[in-house]
Amino acid sequence: MVADPAEIKGYYKSDIANLIPIVAKDPINKGKLLGSVTVIKPGGGLLYGVISKLVVDEAARGRQIGTHLVEAANKYIFDNGYWQSYAGIIVNVPGDEGPRKIFVREGFESRE
Repeated sequence: MVADPAEIKGYYKSDIANLIPIVAKDPINKGKLLGSVTVIKPGGGLLYGVISKLVVDEAARGRQIGTHLVEAANKYIFDNGYWQSYAGIIVNVPGDEGPRKIFVREGFESRE
């Protein structure tokens, strides 16, 4: 689900015009945020989107939420006329192993 503009302002302190957060919420637990991923629209006529900032609540891990968020981000990118998607993966950063594995499993290349 794409977050509404009021929610977006709560997630980011900078200009949000080119950022599209996609969130996963728990339908049973009062809409508790389970995870999020951000689509960055570079603008300037560029025909690609960037997927970044994949985060899943520690208690919700192991339920394919990260995978579904990346799939939803890719769908958003292609449904909105972009021809390519890239993932913002920083390798060798403690804690980023999980998101990196998801991105690679979803077909993104890891470059070091």
